[in-house]
Amino acid sequence: MLLPSTWIILILCWAWKTKKAKRKKYLYSFSILLFFIFSNRFITDEFARVFEPNPINIKEINTSYEAVVILGGYTTFDSKNNLIGFHESVDRILYGIYFYKQRLAKKIIVSGGNARLIKDKEEALVTKEYLLSIGIPENDILIETHSKNTHENAINVASLLKENRMNGKILLLTSAYHMPRSEKCFQKQQIVFDAFPVDFIAGPRKYYFDHLFLPNMEGFIIWETLIHEWVGLLSYQLLGYV
Repeated sequence: MLLPSTWIILILCWAWKTKKAKRKKYLYSFSILLFFIFSNRFITDEFARVFEPNPINIKEINTSYEAVVILGGYTTFDSKNNLIGFHESVDRILYGIYFYKQRLAKKIIVSGGNARLIKDKEEALVTKEYLLSIGIPENDILIETHSKNTHENAINVASLLKENRMNGKILLLTSAYHMPRSEKCFQKQQIVFDAFPVDFIAGPRKYYFDHLFLPNMEGFIIWETLIHEWVGLLSYQLLGYV
């Protein structure tokens, strides 16, 4: 019910079923307007720009962190063929490797279990196997495999840091649209960190004709992501997670 595509379908069904010609006309017009708004990448980018934190110049990162913490949500695992599928949020792991390789982080911490109903290998474990395969020493990789959401990410990372007596500042790394909720969860656990958002939806403003006026189905996917985060942040506030 939170998906814009669902709203448009319901309005079209209402328009189809109503017997009043004037209402039918308004409903069809309204559904067309909603389709334009939610499929327009310029409008979508502007809403994302308000929500996402400002990007950070990577050259300005010169602190040596205790660890870089990578939040899951960027892979699936094909157990039949033993293949990792990296998704659009893969920037999380790529920049985590970058900070480690640049010696800006002593350790890599990966937080992420399996939130699916179907039992599958935990994301943090899959990531660890990948990091080992590209030559990162096992001693420098810490994982927790029990988190199913951002709230649990923060709690379990806090426990992991305590268990390993890591008292220094960490670098928190996740997608820009996910960073506002992540920051509040980690602050709630009194973890000392700097944030580095990646995987931005809204980049530099584009004034191309197709970007301004032509429908783009990717807009619906982005709106689904944004609404998910807005509802998630609201529910976390109501539950006292942030």
